[in-house]
Amino acid sequence: MKRILFLAITIAIVSLQELYAQCDTAFTITSTQTVYLDSSDNVVRTVDELSTIRVSKTTVTITPGNSRVMSGPVSKHECKWQVPFKDGRSLIIASLSNETAGESRTINMLLEAKKGVLSLTATVDDDDNKRIKLNGVKFSTTQ
Repeated sequence: MKRILFLAITIAIVSLQELYAQCDTAFTITSTQTVYLDSSDNVVRTVDELSTIRVSKTTVTITPGNSRVMSGPVSKHECKWQVPFKDGRSLIIASLSNETAGESRTINMLLEAKKGVLSLTATVDDDDNKRIKLNGVKFSTTQ
């Protein structure tokens, strides 16, 4: 009986570590289309462009199609994955800046996956009228 209990506890601990380890995994997202939304999720405009988002435990770097790179520290990263990066979600909040343009923004990114299909929606400066959704999302873990 003690062996079964020990085995069950060990399996539970390993499973929890696997779920929470996803927040420590660095990853890259690429997208072929950027959709700008208003607060009611109506499409304001759509831009066909290759965008890249790199996320590590401490830093987010965004390179939109116009190559105006913004990067900055992660202030919050929550993960709830039933199947790592295939079913679940991550919330990432970061303070981004662009030294050339002198811009500084806070971005809330929600990465969601349902049945293996990933989507990313971002809100800029907590303004629901500045929402961005990435289509054609591809995902890869990075070292």
